[in-house]
Amino acid sequence: MPRGKVVFVCQVCGYESSKWLGKCPSCGEWNTFVEEEIPEKKDTKNVLIIERISPSKISDIKSSELLRIRTGLKQFDDMMNGGLVRGQVTLLAGEPGVGKSTLMLQIAKSLSSFGKVLYVNSEESNEQIKLRAERLGIKEEEIFLFPEINLERITDLILSKDYNFLIVDSIQNIFSDKFLSSPGSVTQVREISSRITEIAKYKNITTFLVGHINKEGMIAGPKTIEHIVDTIIFVDKDNKGNYRILRAFKNRFGPTNGIAIYNLTSNGLEDVDTLSLVLSDSPSLVGSVLCPVVEGVRCMVVEVQSLVNFTQFGFAKRTADGVDVNRLYMIAAILDKYLNTNLSTYDIYLNVTTGFDVKETATDLAIAFSILSSIKNKHVPKDLAVFGELGLGGEVRSIFWPDIRINELKRIGVKKVILPKGNKIYESKDIEVIEVENIYDLISFL
Repeated sequence: MPRGKVVFVCQVCGYESSKWLGKCPSCGEWNTFVEEEIPEKKDTKNVLIIERISPSKISDIKSSELLRIRTGLKQFDDMMNGGLVRGQVTLLAGEPGVGKSTLMLQIAKSLSSFGKVLYVNSEESNEQIKLRAERLGIKEEEIFLFPEINLERITDLILSKDYNFLIVDSIQNIFSDKFLSSPGSVTQVREISSRITEIAKYKNITTFLVGHINKEGMIAGPKTIEHIVDTIIFVDKDNKGNYRILRAFKNRFGPTNGIAIYNLTSNGLEDVDTLSLVLSDSPSLVGSVLCPVVEGVRCMVVEVQSLVNFTQFGFAKRTADGVDVNRLYMIAAILDKYLNTNLSTYDIYLNVTTGFDVKETATDLAIAFSILSSIKNKHVPKDLAVFGELGLGGEVRSIFWPDIRINELKRIGVKKVILPKGNKIYESKDIEVIEVENIYDLISFL
């Protein structure tokens, strides 16, 4: 191998410098530069030579080539706008133990009915993969395991054989002979992702790249990876670790507002059809109110609980689990300003059930209602739900998807709902609708 120049590469963003730097001038991270050697002369031994292709009219492209391939996982297919596309390259990222390899094996099982699947297992042996496959009940003949970590051997096999699907688990463990840096470095990951994507597009192979995340929760490797691939999916856990949540952060072939929620069991990932509370199991409590929230295009009903108590110290405490604590500070300030609740002398503990972090502002009105219920020691009927956004002027603002929320509330048996006056919904005889215009209407109802 020809001797190359030595550069220092940021392991977060891929910025290159001729000398070591304490702080990266590109991304601002500290102590991220690692010394790497880059060959001066590019090795052309394994460069892919793509045949020349003439331009094609868009009207001449057959629509059958764009048909979706369903993976058999309903929520995953819905999140991917109906399934996968031929030649699509998807990056699946998540923390260790979240279920990425299990998900890949389940998807490989379904894809094997459409063609040959090459599973490059760079982290586990064939025997270890076989044990997991037996536990998941996978016995398909068209899944080929290839325990290899060398990029050149992997690409030679893909180019010499006809595979319809490719799974690389994981790209951080694969290295190229052209670079002296260790596997997982920015240079290696960038080269591997670019090379595999090039071959996948050339041979029209639907590809999954499994990646790790760093301690900040971002995809490990340079940002160029995210621009190369067609789709980026994050696999995450809820706060209590009960569910696995898949979110598409980039998708060239569909929307990115969908999510898929699964239970990780001994039999693999299983669909979670509904996350809403069972109304009969929810007693009437002080400071507890139901609220419908929308994640992506799915609606679930959560329970917002507040405990308001006199502070034992000179500074009132604010604790929130499931929502941003700054949102709690803002809502408490609004109540103090317009209703003279004097919450500065009270500790407020806020909790959202189901273990999910709720980010949308539709919970504002439910949080305010819950706090008022607790401070006044008023029981909230278990068949009542509240949703709406609260403005700094004490006004109640309309929100998106009111009809989806109402339908979910009706499904679980809610009989009464408080919502913003600006939201127009269809007439319903099954549920009583109470419209509020400002915070004063809310306190008058309570």
